[in-house]
Amino acid sequence: MSADPGPISVELAHEPPFRLGALEVRPATGELVWPEGRDVLQPRVMQVLVALAARRGQVVSREALTRACWGGRAVGDDALNRCVAELRRRAGATQAFRLETFP
Repeated sequence: MSADPGPISVELAHEPPFRLGALEVRPATGELVWPEGRDVLQPRVMQVLVALAARRGQVVSREALTRACWGGRAVGDDALNRCVAELRRRAGATQAFRLETFP
């Protein structure tokens, strides 16, 4: 059993906007807004970003992300890996945040 309870679930419509450095994250609309641009994330990718941002500076297990973003349903590693890869691309483009992976 994991000691990491993680967020219970991420409901984008109920998540308030927040900032990551110069980046404004608007979960309800899926938007990322920064001084040089604006982009829209797919809902599942935004859920992963919100779940990670809620635990800033902490290690978040794959299981906690699965519970928060997929409601605990069994999903393949590829689904979460795809979301994290997309967030890494956005992190590089905006320079507003970074993701670290711990094996």
